[in-house]
Amino acid sequence: MRMLDRGIIQDASTSHNTSACLLSFSSLMEVSEIEFAMPCADCNKTHTPRAALAPSPFQSIIAQARMPDVWETAAIRDFSRDTDAEILARELAIDRLLCEVAELRRRSEQHKAIIAPIQRVPPEIMAEIFLQLAAIEAEVEIDSRYDVGDYLVNKKPMVRPVRHRAPLIFGEISREWRFIMLSTPSLWNSISLSCTDEGVQTNISLCDLWLKRSGSLPLSIRLFRDWDISHPSQKVIENFQDVMKTILPYAQRWRILDLENLPVPSYDVLDGNL
Repeated sequence: MRMLDRGIIQDASTSHNTSACLLSFSSLMEVSEIEFAMPCADCNKTHTPRAALAPSPFQSIIAQARMPDVWETAAIRDFSRDTDAEILARELAIDRLLCEVAELRRRSEQHKAIIAPIQRVPPEIMAEIFLQLAAIEAEVEIDSRYDVGDYLVNKKPMVRPVRHRAPLIFGEISREWRFIMLSTPSLWNSISLSCTDEGVQTNISLCDLWLKRSGSLPLSIRLFRDWDISHPSQKVIENFQDVMKTILPYAQRWRILDLENLPVPSYDVLDGNL
């Protein structure tokens, strides 16, 4: 009886060890397939083996490099038509899968954003972060007309409104960030605009929108026109006068007003209005 028990225990132990060995071998094979799989010769990517295609019924003709007869030509034409249809079907399947991957990626990013640590940062701290990032990207220009010491103490870097850069980029991230961006006047109380004769109208609306978001803070405004030795047309002069009219209502809040190379008649708007 004791021998029988030992035999049973030994058999059970052997069976357990065999299962463990098979499991370990299976796991090793899976790891080996991942680690030692060769890149695909067609796409140069490592993936699971593709399903083998049915061999061509015309392989002998291809191998012999001979001209097919009339009946073979018609059959080859039908075979090519079917192959092209299969290609189209698979390309459509790839497009569908790519759309599904894009949707899954968006879903993943949305859910990761919910639990991201930055979501727990208070809005006032985010606003300060925005200000620091905007200052980093701002263009600091020291003009000889300003005392260097006064510049360093009182003149903050002027922000150029450029898409996909601070502060505009903050509004592209999420609705919460956009709300913080729009409700932080310090992001909007400085602006540096490069005005071309052709694009000055766009800058008028941009400058007006920018300054409206600045609340009641002191303003630092720099407007400079690209150098042009030709005499500006009357239309260009009127456009730059419109720029001056845009910033004139904010004159009481001007801390720094830096105007460079604007057409001389543009300054007539300021006469008697300051």
